[in-house]
Amino acid sequence: MVGYGSALGKQNWEQIFKKALRPLSENNLKRFLDIFSTISEGNQQAKKNTINADNQAEIFSYIIRSIELTKRITSAYRSAIEKSFYAIETGGMPRFKNYFSFNSLDDRTRLSPIFIKPSNADRATTLTSFRF
Repeated sequence: MVGYGSALGKQNWEQIFKKALRPLSENNLKRFLDIFSTISEGNQQAKKNTINADNQAEIFSYIIRSIELTKRITSAYRSAIEKSFYAIETGGMPRFKNYFSFNSLDDRTRLSPIFIKPSNADRATTLTSFRF
């Protein structure tokens, strides 16, 4: 989600996550993920005093922010799918060629189609607002 040291990560931040996670900056998100890593690592290694009376309020606040961040990420993915997914009828089998494009399919010649099993397409149609 953050682009530190990775051109693809930077591109993902600029094209997807920056808008979705506003007002968070890339630095805010990195600090948040660093805290998560610290807490998670302490718990995985069963370190004593990872969570104690002194830091309970901070961890509770972190949990609340985690829930909000998770909601934003979920919303971002849903938005990206709804705005960037294109199904083009082929007239044959498979019935559709599916594409993800963040450029309104202007980049279609460089994209590879994604083929979706009919059962998965039916499930996706039920779970989302777009139709195949």
